[in-house]
Amino acid sequence: MLISRRNLVLAAAAAGLGAPAQAQTAAMTKHAGYRAWMPPQARGARIPLTGLVDTGDTKISLGEFMEGRPAVLSAWATWCGPCLAEKESQARMSARLVKANSRLRFLALQAFDDVSLAVARRRLRSLNAATLTNAQAGHDVENALIGIFGRSPVDPQRTSMPALVLAAEDGTILGQAIGMMFNPDETRSYWEDEATFEFLSKI
Repeated sequence: MLISRRNLVLAAAAAGLGAPAQAQTAAMTKHAGYRAWMPPQARGARIPLTGLVDTGDTKISLGEFMEGRPAVLSAWATWCGPCLAEKESQARMSARLVKANSRLRFLALQAFDDVSLAVARRRLRSLNAATLTNAQAGHDVENALIGIFGRSPVDPQRTSMPALVLAAEDGTILGQAIGMMFNPDETRSYWEDEATFEFLSKI
């Protein structure tokens, strides 16, 4: 009996993090929903789960913010036009994942931004993206983003934006991306592509 590559990928993704993260990453890279991502630059690279984020009510660790789940962490700022342009479609994708009982969550991280979290959340509401789970990244998380993506050629105090990390529940980086994301043939936003939903919902 022949097993298709697609079925192997989906089986590996469905197995979740029970498989070694490196094997999971290797399988996922074959999926159409992964093609907008770049593999992590360093093997075994992780995000700092102990880094702090501000939820508005309290400061918690990034690991707590992720609730022990795999996540798409989207670093954004109110001054970043490309970040804002994607927020509504990201919110729709996030809602679909929640409705499908996916383990993965989409989490917005306000970073390198001078405005308050309350102002940022008002901006999300104006973009029909108020349902996105949002927190403000602390300096250690911002520094980790610079470590992952490098410094912006425009402003060396930050990284280029938007900056996105696909992370396993243990913080292992499965993929990373800078800038707006599109589906493989670049005909629509990555967040509006059915392959994206299929891919993310299986992690």
